[in-house]
Amino acid sequence: MLGKESLYAFACVLSGVVIAMGTFVALGGEPSPVLSLSMIVIGLGAALVVVRYGRLGPFQGAFGTPPVETAIRDRMRREIERATRYGHEFTVLALRQKSRRPRSMPSILRVVDDVIPCRRGVTLILLPETPSEGALRIHDRISEAMTEPTFAAIVSCPDDGTTTEELVAKLLTLIRSDAQPGDVVRYDRERDRPVADAMPRLQPL
Repeated sequence: MLGKESLYAFACVLSGVVIAMGTFVALGGEPSPVLSLSMIVIGLGAALVVVRYGRLGPFQGAFGTPPVETAIRDRMRREIERATRYGHEFTVLALRQKSRRPRSMPSILRVVDDVIPCRRGVTLILLPETPSEGALRIHDRISEAMTEPTFAAIVSCPDDGTTTEELVAKLLTLIRSDAQPGDVVRYDRERDRPVADAMPRLQPL
């Protein structure tokens, strides 16, 4: 466990110790080492259960809780199947700002587009029947409404894959790359690595 997960586990253990000591002090007795140890174990167990639950989703908690990730997987699977069947394109646009503040999407998005807030300040926008160039235009329009640079990652079916697993694997590689706010990154299949600012800048519609 790292980062926030480690802090959460420590907080649970500390809470267990405080509860045990507080109970005995309130009753006028001395803290019991056995009860304190029991509360530590219970607190650590609770932390491990919560952390484990957060990783039970289809993408091991990369985007959120199991229900959130299941909804992402199911929606992507439907759109990929539809795009493959009818020869259309399906694109996923991932956005993140350095401040990781929640963002409201401008009205340029369609009813069929899905906006899904995820962990670590990432927002996924699922864009049916939209090529990567269209996703780039949407990113540019959204960036105009933001007060700070926005990092963006773009993957598209069929160019970057024809299954949910392929698209998500490439998307996570892009999100975890060392690209900076203001960069737009895509996956370079020939060099098998993320490439920042490789897509041409397009004029807003």
